[in-house]
Amino acid sequence: LWMFLLERYYLIQNQNDSAKYFIMTREPNKNPAGRNKYFWNIVGNGEADTKQGLITLRFDLLPEPLYLNIYPEASAFSASLAMP
Repeated sequence: LWMFLLERYYLIQNQNDSAKYFIMTREPNKNPAGRNKYFWNIVGNGEADTKQGLITLRFDLLPEPLYLNIYPEASAFSASLAMP
């Protein structure tokens, strides 16, 4: 998502259905007396398909879904980067 370079996206699993996700962003609360440190915004949703090994991500602003591989191949990791 190169058009939103400064934005981070979080996948939060739905409490009622483990195959569904919320795509969320967060922004700091600028009110120093505010109760919460962050405001969370839902910007889309996702659904896991474990047979295909994908999560289909549907962002509110994008017309087509994106796909996230949940079973990456061992060769997909770079030898020069540390594992998360």
